[in-house]
Amino acid sequence: MIRRTARWIARHPIWVLGGVALVTAFFGVFAPRIEFLTDMEKMLPQDNPVVQRFEETKDTFGSQSMVMVAMAAPEGGTVFNLETLKKLYAITVEFEELEDEKLLEDVMSPANMDIVQGTATALVVGPILPHPPETEEDVAVFREKALSERMLKGTFVLED
Repeated sequence: MIRRTARWIARHPIWVLGGVALVTAFFGVFAPRIEFLTDMEKMLPQDNPVVQRFEETKDTFGSQSMVMVAMAAPEGGTVFNLETLKKLYAITVEFEELEDEKLLEDVMSPANMDIVQGTATALVVGPILPHPPETEEDVAVFREKALSERMLKGTFVLED
């Protein structure tokens, strides 16, 4: 069977080339209609609550190429307390270690972001607190600076 087919192909090259050209033309007509979906968002179920939350987060923070870890206070509570801020600083240090190992590109946290503060004689650029909070006074300073810094308020730190 194979030899017979091979002989027919060898004896009728014009017919074979014509057939290949027809098949190629047929598929070529439909080739421009092929779509490649590379946007993962279009492949996700839009009615899924997790996908909807992702969309809200992306709209708020403007990126999907960034991973954000959020801390929320229990109902009626606040994240501005000694225990929570110590956790924030500890998590930031752990992520910075991953950054040092080149597993993360950039770590941004209220615990490590520099803010600009004006004094009577100069502008001072530095972290909100140079160390993890140790006292309630440190917590009060952190809260005041975090909520008054426009680069943090509404993005990294929410008032409510």
